[in-house]
Amino acid sequence: MVRGYLSDIGVGDGFPVRVLGVINLSVGSFYSRSVRTNLEGIVKLALEHVGEGADMVDIGAVSTAPHLVYGGSKTVSKGEEIERIVRAIKALNDAGLSVPISVDTMNSEVAENALKLDVSIINDISGFKRDPLMAKVVADYDTSAIVMATRVEPGDVYTLEEIKSALFESLQIAERAGLDVEKIVVDPGIGRWGGRAAFHDLVILDELDKVRDVSRPVLVSISRKSFIGEILNKPDPEHRLFGSLAATATAVYKGAHVIRAHDVSETLDAIKVVQAIKKRQMTLD
Repeated sequence: MVRGYLSDIGVGDGFPVRVLGVINLSVGSFYSRSVRTNLEGIVKLALEHVGEGADMVDIGAVSTAPHLVYGGSKTVSKGEEIERIVRAIKALNDAGLSVPISVDTMNSEVAENALKLDVSIINDISGFKRDPLMAKVVADYDTSAIVMATRVEPGDVYTLEEIKSALFESLQIAERAGLDVEKIVVDPGIGRWGGRAAFHDLVILDELDKVRDVSRPVLVSISRKSFIGEILNKPDPEHRLFGSLAATATAVYKGAHVIRAHDVSETLDAIKVVQAIKKRQMTLD
């Protein structure tokens, strides 16, 4: 049985599939409807996510959208990233947000500034490999982490074996830093970084159950991504909701424990249908 925690929320086998609602603080993010740059908008979207059923919210101040797909975006300095993250967290704390906050960053200094404000999850798409201090910072604050499969840079793993190998390396980094692996959730890294073709994302999705081999709960960040647009011939992320829901249903059926999503209510509907099917299967077994 694969189980763990994100903040104080149980994730994995035997728990409901959890939803992480996305809030982007960078105008460079690929899906403009997820972007909020003023405090009122940030708080409003967070409360909407929670009202629709999100278990957690994930905020990021730097776009990680693949440059080869969406073009270049303005470079954000570390100082600017810290400023965006800190002001957003303070606003959410002042609003009394009732769910844990996850911060999407690859920078340990950004992470530490967030953790000082009682953030309880760090989402590092480099898998602790971009910043050598990241795992130690997370361990020092005894908090949870989401780590994405990465050898050196996001998007540089293509096969399931490469994904599992990269995740095992991240878990080893975490253990050496003194981080409790029970507080780590893994992300196979679906997305078109590094020129990876849509075919590779389809293979990852179809074989997602094999990611269980790393013995950690699995998060999938799939919402409105470019491989869905390529399949549907819909280059604008605005038109990818239904494709996202189909991909989400597949991910949950294949064993995903957490879904990172822009559209919380619709995503939960898809999850509930798949969970009902899987529950029936268990009764037959």
